[in-house]
Amino acid sequence: MKKGILFILLVGIIIIPVKAQRNYPKGIYLNLNELNLMKPSADYDIIVEERTKGDIVMYGGNDYKLTSYDNSIKKRYLKKEVFAYSDGKNLFLNCFPLKLYSGYTKILNDGNKYFIFKASISQDQDLSYMFGGVGGAMQATKRYLYAYDKATKTVIPITTNTLKKLLKNNQNLLDDYLSEQNKENEEIQLKYLIMLNR
Repeated sequence: MKKGILFILLVGIIIIPVKAQRNYPKGIYLNLNELNLMKPSADYDIIVEERTKGDIVMYGGNDYKLTSYDNSIKKRYLKKEVFAYSDGKNLFLNCFPLKLYSGYTKILNDGNKYFIFKASISQDQDLSYMFGGVGGAMQATKRYLYAYDKATKTVIPITTNTLKKLLKNNQNLLDDYLSEQNKENEEIQLKYLIMLNR
């Protein structure tokens, strides 16, 4: 009996971060305010296409692109002016206005403070020209962990140091993170970001 109750509690703890996701109404969002209100600007018929590794190596950018079914919506609009798109289940953030190259990324966690996601390297930090053809190709497909701060509208690249700063107002979480053996592990960092983001 006690083992059964413990199992249910553990399953509940694991499921909590998934249930924290919001289901935004299907449509195009032009800014953060529309997302906060959960009111899209328009509900166009949009195709969310996962890009191939070859396409990303060739042209750079992130993992998803948006196109319209009948090409009635200009590519430039979808590429540069849209802030986010919801298909009714998942939220896709446009990386172009965030200076994380073109394309969209799927939100991993949407909580009170942050959108947490993975995307290509920041254009401000891109050193792919130093690596040549092979290194540049590897750099194009590598993804990094980020938090978009909803209050300040800034993108925070997640490193050991930036995560410590984010956790500093939650001493228990900070202590737990500092006790981790592999603080640079992305899965560990993601776990603490999700707990912080509740």
